[in-house]
Amino acid sequence: HAQAVELQRRLVEKYPDDSNLLWGLARSLSRLDRDAEAAAAYERVIALKTRYELAQINELAWIYAASEIDDARDPERAVMLCERAIAIDSPPGVSLTDTYAAALAATGDLERAVELQRDVVARCRAESLPKYESRLAKYEALLAEAAP
Repeated sequence: HAQAVELQRRLVEKYPDDSNLLWGLARSLSRLDRDAEAAAAYERVIALKTRYELAQINELAWIYAASEIDDARDPERAVMLCERAIAIDSPPGVSLTDTYAAALAATGDLERAVELQRDVVARCRAESLPKYESRLAKYEALLAEAAP
């Protein structure tokens, strides 16, 4: 991916409004755990409002909600992005609902995060169930710890 990033950067410099190049760059950076750089590329691509806007918003919101890199985390922006996507396409799909739950958990709204993650678990495909159940268990544990 590192070589792909350098090639993509050169192409983006040459074609700065090519949403497919920007999206590819953002995804490559994310796969390399260069989340702050990926987020900047995603911000550029979602500003172009492509037909893939919902997927791009979801991917950016996930970085802001779940990145382990402090400079890339922005849970409040993640919540705002999820709400923007839901306003465009409601009801939200499983992936966006999962991202929204992660964003809410990251902001401390654990009750709502648990509620949404339960919905994700109820609606997801069987092959995705373990990862979504794991997140639900994490949010429930955090909520139990926060209880008085």
